Order: sequence, then C-alpha cells, then structure tokens
Amino acid sequence: MDSTQTWNMIGGPLGHFKQDDLIREHGLLKVRDFMHDADPFHEAETAAQIEKRIKQAVGHLQDELEDGDQAIVVSHGTYLRNLATIYTEGHPYLRQPKNGGITILDVTDTPKIISYNQ
Repeated sequence: MDSTQTWNMIGGPLGHFKQDDLIREHGLLKVRDFMHDADPFHEAETAAQIEKRIKQAVGHLQDELEDGDQAIVVSHGTYLRNLATIYTEGHPYLRQPKNGGITILDVTDTPKIISYNQ
C-alpha cells in the first residue's frame, strides 16, 4: 500500500485525503489515534502511547543531565514533530521538520520547546 492509499484509508472517512489537512483540522496527536484505529496490523501507536514514550525519553534526559549541561539527540522528523507538539503550549499545528533541522528543547523543570525546525 502506498502513502496515498494509506491516507485515503485513514482520512477518507473523515473527509480528508491528505495527511496535512487531517492534522490541521484535528491536531497531530488525534491523528495518531486515527492511524492506530485504521492500522490493519494493529501496530500503530496511539497518541497516549507516543506521548508516554516521548515523556519517558525526556525524563531520562532530565535524570542524566546536570543544570547547564547540553546534549544532542538525533531522531526522525515525525518523532520530533510529536515531541514539539507535546512540549509547545497549546499543541499548535507544526510543519514536518526539514531534513537536518534543529529543534531545541529545554528539559529543566518543565520541558518546553525553545526553537523548532531551524
């Protein structure tokens, strides 16, 4: 199944045939749930599962880093987009990050995005 067929299957029942349109209307995290519900293999993560996984990873960084320390974490764009959505107030619409884009996350106390996709 190609990407177009996949998004037709996920978004078609909701009147959307493009991933971006679906995310703009419902938000990235809700789309995770739509993906989970449409997955014929039952392997796609729900919003709650990806949020838990991301928060565990950030918690690990908080545990390992001392105040003033910096770390580089390399990941794929969809993971970073989910992370940025979770740690940006109001969970705004964020574009898919460009290849090699830099996102800065402050993990002290309450994690928050400082910059995204620079």
